[in-house]
Amino acid sequence: MDVERGRIFRLLETADNFVKYAAPGQEERAAERARQRYEDALELARRQGDAELVEQVRLRLGDLSRRTAQPSVAAAGVTSAQEDDDRSRDASDSFTSPGHDDPATADPMSPGAIGGGLETDDLASSSRLSPTSPTGDEVLVSPRPPGERRVPPGQRVTSGWPVLHEGRIPRFDKESWRLRLHGACSLPYELTYDELLAFPIVELRSDFHCVTGWSKLDNLWRGVQTKVLLRRAEPATDASHVLVHGEQGYTANLPIEVLMDEDALVTWSHNSRDLAPKHGFPLRLLVPRLYGWKSVKWLRSLELMTQDRRGFWETRGYHNHADPWREERYAYQEG
Repeated sequence: MDVERGRIFRLLETADNFVKYAAPGQEERAAERARQRYEDALELARRQGDAELVEQVRLRLGDLSRRTAQPSVAAAGVTSAQEDDDRSRDASDSFTSPGHDDPATADPMSPGAIGGGLETDDLASSSRLSPTSPTGDEVLVSPRPPGERRVPPGQRVTSGWPVLHEGRIPRFDKESWRLRLHGACSLPYELTYDELLAFPIVELRSDFHCVTGWSKLDNLWRGVQTKVLLRRAEPATDASHVLVHGEQGYTANLPIEVLMDEDALVTWSHNSRDLAPKHGFPLRLLVPRLYGWKSVKWLRSLELMTQDRRGFWETRGYHNHADPWREERYAYQEG
C-alpha cells in the first residue's frame, strides 16, 4: 500500500472511531469531526484518482448522514424489560458502541488493541470435543488451526461481550417474521420462526473473534446448521456464494462452502439462554472461523449466488474473506 493510500485509510479509521465510540451526549460533535475527516479523505482520494477509495468515502458519508437523521433512541422496539435484562446479563461488557459485530476500525495494531494472546495450554483447547452440554447432549466444537495459539494474532480476550452493530435493534414480531432462502436454487422457500425451531438442533462450542481486536472464548451456541437449510433449497450446480441479509439492508458475503461447514449455524441461544436483542435475537448467523462481522445479526435471508457480491462492510474497505488467523482485516490486504 503506497503512502497516500495509507494516509487515506488512517483518516477513515479515525473518522469511524469518532462515530462508533462517541460518548453519550457528544454524538453530534463526534459526527462533525468524523465528517471533516471523511471530506479530507475524499479530497485526497480524488487527487490520487483512486476511484475505489472515493466510493468507500462516499458510502461512509452517506452512512453518516443517515445515522444523524435518525432519532436518538437507544434500542427501538426493545421493551424496558428486555433492556433491563440486557443490562443485568451484560454488565461486564467492556467495549460498548452506539453503532453485526462490525469493523469499528479501532487500529488493530495499536498498543491498546493487541493482547499478548493465550497459548493453547492456557485454556482448554476448543479443538477437542466438549463432553456434554448443560442438557446432557454431545456438543460440536469449532476447530482451530493445529498448533496455533488460543487466540489469533492481534486479539485480546474479553470476559464480557462488546456490543457493535450497524443500525438500530429491530422489533421482533413472531407472527410476521420469516426466514427466506432464495436466489440460485431449485426450491426457494421461507420459514416461520416455529418452523425453523422444528429443524434438527445442534449445540456448538466456539470462540468468537471481532475485527476490532477482541475475542470471547468458550461460547456455547444452540441452533440449526446452515448446511441443512441450504441443502433443502437445492442450490444450483453453479451456486458459489451466499449473500446473507440482516435487517435494515445489512449484508455480508460468504463462499457457499463456508456455510456448509459443520460449525456454521443460525442461532438464537448463547450459553443456554436466549440471545439478548442487542446480540442478534431472534436469529443471527454464526461463522466462528471468520471475523464477527460475517456473523450477521437479525438474520432474514440467505441469497444463493452464482458469483460473489460484496456485502456492507466489504464494500467499505474490509476484507472479502476475513480469516482472523491470517489477520484478513482490510481490503487492501487482498492483493
